[in-house]
Amino acid sequence: MANKINCPADETKAIFLEKEISYKEQFHAISDGKIRSVSTGNIKSKRLICFLHGAPGAWNAFSEYLEDKSLRSAAQLVAIDRIGYGSSNYGEVENDIQAHTEGLHTVLNAFDFDSLYLIGHSFGGPIAGNYAANFPEKLVSVLMIAPVINPYEEKEFWFNHILKQKFISWMLPAYVNVSVQEKLNHASALEKIESSWDMIKTPIIHMHCKDDWIAPARPNLDFSEKHISKDFLKIMAWEGDGHLIPFNNFEKVKITIFEMLNH
Repeated sequence: MANKINCPADETKAIFLEKEISYKEQFHAISDGKIRSVSTGNIKSKRLICFLHGAPGAWNAFSEYLEDKSLRSAAQLVAIDRIGYGSSNYGEVENDIQAHTEGLHTVLNAFDFDSLYLIGHSFGGPIAGNYAANFPEKLVSVLMIAPVINPYEEKEFWFNHILKQKFISWMLPAYVNVSVQEKLNHASALEKIESSWDMIKTPIIHMHCKDDWIAPARPNLDFSEKHISKDFLKIMAWEGDGHLIPFNNFEKVKITIFEMLNH
């Protein structure tokens, strides 16, 4: 299995070669660098499903989805390395959610589609939500999985303040330092886009497990219920899969994606 934190070109090739799956790797220019995308699926389809990973991570956090035969038949599938991770300006911190959103828009403009479906896990959740507020034209629906979206209830971990110290950070992999900086600055980054949530007119599914200790469910669910119109919001909450829902309950997420496609 390839590294879920970083997946260079040779590992990417190995993932799909082993299963005889056609894929495409692209690099998309942004103002200060590039973003990598990896795509599979039905190139004749006008439906595009895009996956956004959390922190840390890389495109292949969603490799199981890009490999899935039924999903590949139903739509084009794309996953990206978020800025700072994988092959997207690796090691460079970008705390601004709007910058991530605009970078995502640049990536998606390289694809031919009429209907867009966004799937964002953890730190990918607010990017997906912000995209709905800013670029709704072709967006059909959004699935936020265990999203970290409440700026006033951002959970802090004691070890992040230790890891940010220079005498420690220089010894750590770059993706760890990016993740630490994102976490420490995430509350203020979320505050900057707080007004965007009230602009959303696209169906949003907020999926969260009640036993999530990394992104506690109630504060983040409360935020969605307060800021997203009930006409567009669907809540899915249960016990047992923690924060890593996309990996711990692939089938539930897959079923939900197909419900989005067939709605």
